[in-house]
Formats: sequence, C-alpha cells, structure tokens
Amino acid sequence: MKARLCRWVKARLDEPEYAALVARASVAGQSVSSYVRRIIVAERSDFDAAEAMHALEERLRRDSGALSVALEPLVVEAVLLGREVLASRDAQALSRVRAQLDSRFPGRRPC
Repeated sequence: MKARLCRWVKARLDEPEYAALVARASVAGQSVSSYVRRIIVAERSDFDAAEAMHALEERLRRDSGALSVALEPLVVEAVLLGREVLASRDAQALSRVRAQLDSRFPGRRPC
C-alpha cells in the first residue's frame, strides 16, 4: 500500500526557472509535483551521507600514520568540506570551513 502524500514543500522560482521545471516535467511525462517528488526521493536514495563520512573517517584513521605534517591541513580541510557540503549543501560552506581551518592551523597557506 502506497503511503498517503500529506506534506507540502514550497519553493519560490523566478519565471525562467519555473518554465524550465515545467518543461523538464513535461518531457518526463509527469506533473510538476510528481517530477519534483521523484527528484527529491532519488537524491535521498542515491547517497547516504552518514555512510560516506564514516568510510572517509575510518580510512583517515587507518592511514593517518602515513600522512606528512604538511598534508594534515589538506586532509582536515577535505573532511570539513565534506561534512559541510553533505550536511547542508549551503553556498556559505567554504567560508565556514576556511574560518575553522584558520582557527586550527594559524598561518596556513590558503588553498
């Protein structure tokens, strides 16, 4: 039995964005609502962020003895960026990560 759809998601789009969305839904042979729902469900099921972060952290723990001191800030940056992107997909992620890196590694060369 299919679950009853009872929650709404709202987003504001400008005219060109909305026209493109309607066109993509039409090409897919779906209503805009069905098309957007399919995209959201597909994205959620395509990638398990927690599993990916766990795998990355395990590999870093295992291989950390092989890291040179010079590479440590880059590894930490990669982990912090990954967390930021996976957690929020926020455009401000890079500035937050840079601030965290600057506090942990004063005087580092920006990448």
